[in-house]
Amino acid sequence: MLKTLYLSIGDFGLPTECTYGLLKRSRCLCNFLEREVLKKVSFDADGFSRIVVGLKTNPSEGVVVNTSKVAVVDVRFDKIQYESKNGKDLMFYLVDRLQEGLYKCSRHVRIPLKELLTGIDEFITNGMKNEWTHKSRAFRKHGIVANLNCKLTMEEFELSLQIMRDQELVVDRVILRTDPDEIAFEQRFKDIEIHEDQLTVTAKRGGPLWHCSLSDLKLGSVKHK
Repeated sequence: MLKTLYLSIGDFGLPTECTYGLLKRSRCLCNFLEREVLKKVSFDADGFSRIVVGLKTNPSEGVVVNTSKVAVVDVRFDKIQYESKNGKDLMFYLVDRLQEGLYKCSRHVRIPLKELLTGIDEFITNGMKNEWTHKSRAFRKHGIVANLNCKLTMEEFELSLQIMRDQELVVDRVILRTDPDEIAFEQRFKDIEIHEDQLTVTAKRGGPLWHCSLSDLKLGSVKHK
């Protein structure tokens, strides 16, 4: 199945702040398409599970499917043009490069082009926002509903915990900020659990990310941030 989509710089020798900078700034767009398009369409690609659109000064022709099951397609890259842009102008630049790469890729291998282009339009229409609820848990015994809400921008990833008790918002705080890169954040949180007197945000790897006592919640002493 086709699961992931990346924009990257294919030119060698450029500084990390340029190559990793583009990767980070493009993840809010590509992550949105992975979640809202690729996960939903479950597209069975022929021999690859990832598309990488490489930005290169001298792009090669065609598409290469490598031994790592990655379909690599190149589009032209102008470093000066890229570095002259920021904010929405930069995102529109990245959208243009991604669309060009997807069109080129579709001429050589089967991909869900129509669905991906529709997803890009939706991303733009919604103000280029990538926000979603990772987990929502209702603990009826305690009268609590807890949500883990995610926000991914060109600059950072943000995880917020919201806790409702008796229709009242008792906690609304950011509990994690990282680079906008799944390697930096996706293992840091998993679920919301209650054990004895502790409400805990667990992690996929390592110890808990955040916790507080239910007695604090009932007393209303957990401050908003």
